[in-house]
Amino acid sequence: MATIVFTQCLLSLTLPFVCAIVFFIPVAGGEELNPYGSLVITWAGVIDDGEGNDPPHGPYGSLHVLVYEISVQDPGDQRNYPKPLSHVYLNGPTKTPDDKYEWLDGDEKEFPNLEIFRWRKQDDEVAILVYESDPSAIRIKIPGIDTNREHDRLFYGKICRMDTVVTPLLLSSANVRLATGEAVQNSKKRESTQRWVKEVFAQIGSKGTKGWDGSFNLYIPAMFVKFATVNESAETTKDYR
Repeated sequence: MATIVFTQCLLSLTLPFVCAIVFFIPVAGGEELNPYGSLVITWAGVIDDGEGNDPPHGPYGSLHVLVYEISVQDPGDQRNYPKPLSHVYLNGPTKTPDDKYEWLDGDEKEFPNLEIFRWRKQDDEVAILVYESDPSAIRIKIPGIDTNREHDRLFYGKICRMDTVVTPLLLSSANVRLATGEAVQNSKKRESTQRWVKEVFAQIGSKGTKGWDGSFNLYIPAMFVKFATVNESAETTKDYR
Protein backbone atom coordinates (compact mmCIF):
# COMPACT_ATOMS: atom_id res chain seq x y z
CA MET A 1 0.00 0.00 0.00
CA ALA A 2 2.85 2.41 0.87
CA THR A 3 4.42 1.77 -2.56
CA ILE A 4 1.14 2.59 -4.35
CA VAL A 5 0.65 5.81 -2.36
CA PHE A 6 4.25 6.89 -3.05
CA THR A 7 3.80 6.26 -6.80
CA GLN A 8 0.56 8.27 -6.92
CA CYS A 9 2.21 11.16 -5.08
CA LEU A 10 5.19 11.10 -7.44
CA LEU A 11 2.91 11.21 -10.47
CA SER A 12 0.85 14.05 -9.02
CA LEU A 13 4.05 16.05 -8.50
CA THR A 14 5.65 15.38 -11.87
CA LEU A 15 2.60 15.43 -14.18
CA PRO A 16 2.18 19.24 -14.18
CA PHE A 17 5.83 19.65 -15.15
CA VAL A 18 5.46 17.07 -17.95
CA CYS A 19 2.38 18.89 -19.27
CA ALA A 20 4.23 22.18 -19.14
CA ILE A 21 7.13 20.72 -21.10
CA VAL A 22 4.77 19.30 -23.75
CA PHE A 23 2.85 22.62 -24.04
CA PHE A 24 5.99 24.64 -24.74
CA ILE A 25 7.71 22.25 -27.14
CA PRO A 26 9.36 24.47 -29.78
CA VAL A 27 8.87 23.89 -33.47
CA ALA A 28 11.69 23.53 -35.96
CA GLY A 29 13.93 26.54 -35.94
CA GLY A 30 13.57 27.18 -32.21
CA GLU A 31 10.18 28.97 -32.40
CA GLU A 32 7.41 28.11 -29.96
CA LEU A 33 4.02 26.95 -31.17
CA ASN A 34 1.75 29.89 -31.90
CA PRO A 35 -1.98 29.20 -31.45
CA TYR A 36 -2.89 32.31 -33.51
CA GLY A 37 -1.00 31.37 -36.66
CA SER A 38 0.88 33.58 -39.11
CA LEU A 39 -0.08 36.34 -41.51
CA VAL A 40 1.12 35.42 -45.01
CA ILE A 41 1.07 36.83 -48.52
CA THR A 42 -0.21 34.33 -51.08
CA TRP A 43 -0.22 36.52 -54.20
CA ALA A 44 0.79 39.98 -55.41
CA GLY A 45 0.24 41.85 -58.65
CA VAL A 46 1.94 45.09 -59.69
CA ILE A 47 0.72 47.53 -62.33
CA ASP A 48 3.27 50.18 -61.38
CA ASP A 49 6.54 48.98 -59.81
CA GLY A 50 7.50 52.51 -58.79
CA GLU A 51 10.61 52.70 -60.96
CA GLY A 52 9.67 53.97 -64.39
CA ASN A 53 11.48 52.92 -67.55
CA ASP A 54 14.73 54.83 -67.34
CA PRO A 55 18.07 53.67 -65.89
CA PRO A 56 19.99 53.65 -63.66
CA HIS A 57 17.18 52.40 -61.39
CA GLY A 58 14.48 51.42 -63.89
CA PRO A 59 12.81 49.42 -65.12
CA TYR A 60 13.14 46.85 -62.30
CA GLY A 61 11.61 47.42 -58.88
CA SER A 62 12.84 45.91 -55.60
CA LEU A 63 9.87 45.51 -53.22
CA HIS A 64 9.88 45.23 -49.44
CA VAL A 65 7.11 44.60 -46.88
CA LEU A 66 7.10 46.36 -43.49
CA VAL A 67 4.69 45.40 -40.70
CA TYR A 68 3.78 47.99 -38.05
CA GLU A 69 1.48 48.37 -35.09
CA ILE A 70 -2.06 49.28 -36.13
CA SER A 71 -1.61 52.80 -34.73
CA VAL A 72 1.06 53.67 -37.34
CA GLN A 73 -0.42 55.84 -40.08
CA ASP A 74 0.60 55.82 -43.73
CA PRO A 75 4.13 57.30 -43.84
CA GLY A 76 4.08 57.90 -47.61
CA ASP A 77 7.37 58.08 -49.52
CA GLN A 78 10.39 58.27 -47.21
CA ARG A 79 14.18 58.15 -47.36
CA ASN A 80 14.15 56.03 -44.20
CA TYR A 81 11.15 54.27 -42.69
CA PRO A 82 10.67 53.80 -38.92
CA LYS A 83 11.74 50.46 -37.48
CA PRO A 84 8.96 47.90 -38.12
CA LEU A 85 7.75 44.84 -36.24
CA SER A 86 9.01 42.79 -39.18
CA HIS A 87 10.66 43.38 -42.57
CA VAL A 88 10.24 40.91 -45.44
CA TYR A 89 11.68 40.98 -48.96
CA LEU A 90 9.05 40.47 -51.66
CA ASN A 91 10.95 38.46 -54.24
CA GLY A 92 9.77 39.24 -57.76
CA PRO A 93 9.14 36.97 -60.78
CA THR A 94 11.47 38.71 -63.26
CA LYS A 95 15.19 37.95 -63.42
CA THR A 96 17.36 41.05 -63.78
CA PRO A 97 20.70 41.26 -65.66
CA ASP A 98 22.53 40.99 -62.30
CA ASP A 99 20.68 37.76 -61.41
CA LYS A 100 18.20 39.24 -58.94
CA TYR A 101 14.46 38.56 -59.01
CA GLU A 102 12.53 41.81 -58.99
CA TRP A 103 9.37 43.38 -60.47
CA LEU A 104 8.37 44.94 -63.78
CA ASP A 105 5.17 46.84 -64.53
CA GLY A 106 2.49 44.20 -65.05
CA ASP A 107 4.17 41.40 -63.07
CA GLU A 108 2.27 39.04 -60.78
CA LYS A 109 3.42 36.22 -58.54
CA GLU A 110 1.94 33.53 -56.33
CA PHE A 111 3.74 32.91 -53.05
CA PRO A 112 3.75 29.62 -51.09
CA ASN A 113 2.51 31.24 -47.87
CA LEU A 114 5.18 33.92 -47.51
CA GLU A 115 5.16 34.67 -43.78
CA ILE A 116 5.32 38.36 -42.92
CA PHE A 117 4.19 38.32 -39.27
CA ARG A 118 3.28 35.93 -36.45
CA TRP A 119 0.00 36.92 -34.85
CA ARG A 120 0.13 37.72 -31.11
CA LYS A 121 -3.52 37.36 -30.14
CA GLN A 122 -6.89 36.34 -31.55
CA ASP A 123 -8.02 39.85 -32.51
CA ASP A 124 -4.59 41.18 -33.46
CA GLU A 125 -4.30 44.01 -36.00
CA VAL A 126 -1.36 45.41 -37.94
CA ALA A 127 -0.54 48.02 -40.57
CA ILE A 128 1.20 46.83 -43.75
CA LEU A 129 3.47 48.93 -45.95
CA VAL A 130 4.99 47.80 -49.26
CA TYR A 131 7.65 50.04 -50.75
CA GLU A 132 9.94 50.03 -53.76
CA SER A 133 13.52 50.54 -52.63
CA ASP A 134 15.36 53.63 -53.85
CA PRO A 135 18.45 53.74 -51.63
CA SER A 136 20.28 57.04 -51.21
CA ALA A 137 21.93 56.96 -47.83
CA ILE A 138 24.47 59.68 -48.70
CA ARG A 139 23.52 63.12 -49.99
CA ILE A 140 25.95 64.30 -52.67
CA LYS A 141 25.25 67.20 -54.97
CA ILE A 142 25.89 66.06 -58.54
CA PRO A 143 24.62 68.28 -61.38
CA GLY A 144 21.78 66.61 -63.25
CA ILE A 145 21.56 63.61 -60.90
CA ASP A 146 19.03 63.19 -58.08
CA THR A 147 20.98 61.74 -55.13
CA ASN A 148 18.22 62.40 -52.62
CA ARG A 149 15.77 59.76 -53.78
CA GLU A 150 13.01 58.45 -51.55
CA HIS A 151 11.58 54.95 -51.29
CA ASP A 152 8.27 54.74 -53.18
CA ARG A 153 5.34 53.61 -51.07
CA LEU A 154 3.28 51.33 -53.33
CA PHE A 155 0.81 49.89 -50.80
CA TYR A 156 -0.49 50.66 -47.32
CA GLY A 157 -3.33 48.95 -45.48
CA LYS A 158 -4.59 47.90 -42.06
CA ILE A 159 -5.37 44.24 -41.51
CA CYS A 160 -7.27 42.47 -38.72
CA ARG A 161 -6.46 38.82 -38.10
CA MET A 162 -10.15 37.87 -37.97
CA ASP A 163 -10.63 39.14 -41.55
CA THR A 164 -8.06 36.68 -42.91
CA VAL A 165 -8.81 33.47 -41.01
CA VAL A 166 -11.64 32.00 -43.09
CA THR A 167 -10.85 33.30 -46.59
CA PRO A 168 -7.92 35.25 -48.10
CA LEU A 169 -8.21 39.05 -48.12
CA LEU A 170 -7.48 40.83 -51.43
CA LEU A 171 -6.58 44.51 -51.11
CA SER A 172 -5.45 47.21 -53.54
CA SER A 173 -3.38 50.36 -53.20
CA ALA A 174 -6.22 52.53 -54.53
CA ASN A 175 -6.43 54.54 -51.30
CA VAL A 176 -2.74 55.55 -51.35
CA ARG A 177 -1.21 55.10 -54.80
CA LEU A 178 -2.50 54.88 -58.35
CA ALA A 179 -0.51 53.66 -61.33
CA THR A 180 1.05 56.20 -63.67
CA GLY A 181 -0.06 56.33 -67.29
CA GLU A 182 3.35 55.10 -68.38
CA ALA A 183 3.13 52.06 -66.11
CA VAL A 184 -0.39 51.24 -67.29
CA GLN A 185 0.74 51.34 -70.90
CA ASN A 186 3.69 49.08 -70.07
CA SER A 187 1.32 46.62 -68.40
CA LYS A 188 -1.24 46.69 -71.20
CA LYS A 189 1.41 45.50 -73.66
CA ARG A 190 1.62 42.21 -71.75
CA GLU A 191 -1.05 39.62 -72.52
CA SER A 192 -0.55 37.90 -69.16
CA THR A 193 -1.23 41.18 -67.36
CA GLN A 194 -4.46 41.76 -69.27
CA ARG A 195 -5.71 38.43 -67.94
CA TRP A 196 -4.90 38.80 -64.26
CA VAL A 197 -5.91 42.46 -64.02
CA LYS A 198 -9.45 41.74 -65.20
CA GLU A 199 -9.71 38.74 -62.88
CA VAL A 200 -8.65 40.89 -59.92
CA PHE A 201 -11.03 43.73 -60.80
CA ALA A 202 -13.84 41.17 -60.97
CA GLN A 203 -12.97 39.86 -57.51
CA ILE A 204 -12.87 43.23 -55.78
CA GLY A 205 -15.70 44.79 -57.78
CA SER A 206 -13.51 47.73 -58.76
CA LYS A 207 -14.65 50.47 -61.11
CA GLY A 208 -11.05 50.59 -62.30
CA THR A 209 -12.00 48.21 -65.13
CA LYS A 210 -13.36 51.21 -67.02
CA GLY A 211 -10.05 52.99 -66.58
CA TRP A 212 -8.16 49.93 -67.73
CA ASP A 213 -10.26 49.52 -70.87
CA GLY A 214 -10.51 53.25 -71.60
CA SER A 215 -8.10 55.74 -73.10
CA PHE A 216 -7.28 57.80 -69.99
CA ASN A 217 -6.09 55.03 -67.63
CA LEU A 218 -7.62 56.67 -64.55
CA TYR A 219 -8.05 55.23 -61.04
CA ILE A 220 -6.00 52.08 -61.55
CA PRO A 221 -4.25 50.91 -58.35
CA ALA A 222 -0.49 50.52 -58.50
CA MET A 223 -0.56 47.23 -56.61
CA PHE A 224 -2.75 44.38 -55.37
CA VAL A 225 -1.90 42.00 -52.50
CA LYS A 226 -3.66 38.91 -51.18
CA PHE A 227 -3.28 38.10 -47.46
CA ALA A 228 -4.26 35.04 -45.42
CA THR A 229 -3.77 33.51 -41.99
CA VAL A 230 -2.36 29.98 -41.74
CA ASN A 231 -1.94 27.81 -38.68
CA GLU A 232 1.26 26.22 -37.40
CA SER A 233 0.72 22.99 -39.35
CA ALA A 234 0.83 24.82 -42.70
CA GLU A 235 4.09 25.09 -44.60
CA THR A 236 5.38 28.63 -44.97
CA THR A 237 8.30 30.37 -46.64
CA LYS A 238 10.30 33.10 -44.95
CA ASP A 239 12.50 35.93 -46.21
CA TYR A 240 12.89 38.19 -43.18
CA ARG A 241 15.40 41.02 -43.33
